[in-house]
Amino acid sequence: MVIEEVSCIQSHLEIEKTCRESAEALATKLNKENKTLKRISMLYMAKLGPDIITEEINIDDEESSTDTEGSPGACDSVLCQQMIKDLRDQIISLQEEKKALAIELENLRSKLAEEIVDVNKVKEENAVLTAEVQKHQKVLEKCNRMSVLAVEEYEELQVNFELEKDLRQRAESFAQEMFIEQKTLKRQSQLLLQNAGPDEQLLKALDENAKLNQILEEERLQHRQKVEELEEQLANEVLNKEIKSLKQQLELLEEDKKELEEKYQSAEEKIKNLKHSGKILNKFDTIFNLSMMDAKQIELNVNSREVSDLKRQAVEEMMDRIKKGVHLRPVNQTNRSKTKPEVPKPSDSAMKELKGILETMNTSASSRSLKSLEADSNETELERILRLRKVTTDQENSNPIGILASSESKSMPVLGSIETQSGLNKKTLAAELGPSSLGSDEKCHKMVESTSSDIQVNPASEMHTSDRSGRGSVCFITIPSFL
Repeated sequence: MVIEEVSCIQSHLEIEKTCRESAEALATKLNKENKTLKRISMLYMAKLGPDIITEEINIDDEESSTDTEGSPGACDSVLCQQMIKDLRDQIISLQEEKKALAIELENLRSKLAEEIVDVNKVKEENAVLTAEVQKHQKVLEKCNRMSVLAVEEYEELQVNFELEKDLRQRAESFAQEMFIEQKTLKRQSQLLLQNAGPDEQLLKALDENAKLNQILEEERLQHRQKVEELEEQLANEVLNKEIKSLKQQLELLEEDKKELEEKYQSAEEKIKNLKHSGKILNKFDTIFNLSMMDAKQIELNVNSREVSDLKRQAVEEMMDRIKKGVHLRPVNQTNRSKTKPEVPKPSDSAMKELKGILETMNTSASSRSLKSLEADSNETELERILRLRKVTTDQENSNPIGILASSESKSMPVLGSIETQSGLNKKTLAAELGPSSLGSDEKCHKMVESTSSDIQVNPASEMHTSDRSGRGSVCFITIPSFL
């Protein structure tokens, strides 16, 4: 549609240009004619005299006026209007012809596209048909060769049958002749026996018998020689025919072999392409796995750094609170197991924060120890947790909680008792948990030593923290309060 509109606009522009050019040409002609007429009139006026001339004619002014007014005046003439009408009629007729030609062109294009599609379909069908024809030709060639082989075998069998038939007929005729001769000989022998005496008859019969035996043996030998010669001839013919058939079969097998080799080569090419694509995919997989491993290692490093930073910040906050003089909650030494609700103090928040810090540290250490235990032992996770809980409950029941606070004087003896108690706990738990679970106790001792080096001695206000998950890492810390 856009192309048609553009073409229509271009045709209108061309028509307007032609109209304008024709109008300008007519205007120039009229101006020239007016100038010539004015000059002629000026000559006539000069001949008449100056008295008659009333007004002077200015050619230059009129030229300008004619130039300005020539275009509409020229268009108002009858010739211009007729020309414009003719041109408009031509434009309309040309537009109609153009539309008709455009419609025909579109129809022809659609027909051409359809014919191209049909030609492509016909080409595809021809390709398929040619492939099928080639296959059928190959099958026909094989059938022709097999039919030739079958005809040759039939001819060989027919020749053998005729030879055997001739031999059988000869043998039958020879047997009949021998039978007839035998009968005649019997009759002759009977007649001789009747006519001659017994001795002479016997001698004659023996002589005849010997002669007949010689003849029979000679005939048998001849018959055997003939049979052997015929068998050799047949064997040679059969061998030649078998050799021919085998050669033809070899040719067929070679053709089949060539076809199979072509298929094998195409299959090898496909396999090579698939292997190449598989190698490329494996490379991409290895690169992706390495990138994922690097990302995981980066995340683990970031998490470990964050955990270490949190631990450091927690310890620093605890030390700052202790230095500022925040009082921690005292624990009853005698009846520690029976805790009573106390009035909340401003130091409870610090106690809770310190408990949370120590629990996080103990849980991290116990989780590491449990990971090592899982790698070493073959127990299930539930059995291990129950066993560790039993160990912790037995230790709490056998060792009262107030053992660590029995020395009421100062914090240093309590720290010593912590070391002894931790040593006992290590000995008792070493058999159950292994060496990897003792790292949490050593961390607790290090924290106690670091805190005891910076603070003064005071009656012990004691805090007991234990791993609530029941994984066996127990730490008793006595933190003195400042005066």
